[in-house]
Amino acid sequence: MTRGRPTKLKHHHQVLGLVLCFYVGSMEQSSLCMLFGAPPSTLSRTLARAEAALAQALSGYAPARISWPSPARQAKLAKLVEAREPLLQNTFGFIDGKNFRVSFI
Repeated sequence: MTRGRPTKLKHHHQVLGLVLCFYVGSMEQSSLCMLFGAPPSTLSRTLARAEAALAQALSGYAPARISWPSPARQAKLAKLVEAREPLLQNTFGFIDGKNFRVSFI
């Protein structure tokens, strides 16, 4: 049994992998602990610091922000989606990973 500070992620690519697994893979903390070989406290601390660094790096970078279309644009998109999928009324976007190609005619 070792004592002292818990193991930390030593390389930047490990931290990036942690952030990607957490957000893209939707992995639970217990799975991340096993995958990265670090205790929960270390992963929580590392993830918090990585999120802060990522937020700082992406501030001011327009493609990284989330923005809503104007109400007029929402209405146009909703009509295009409904033309493609009649059961989806008043829908202009998806957040579940569903991708429908929508284009103006």
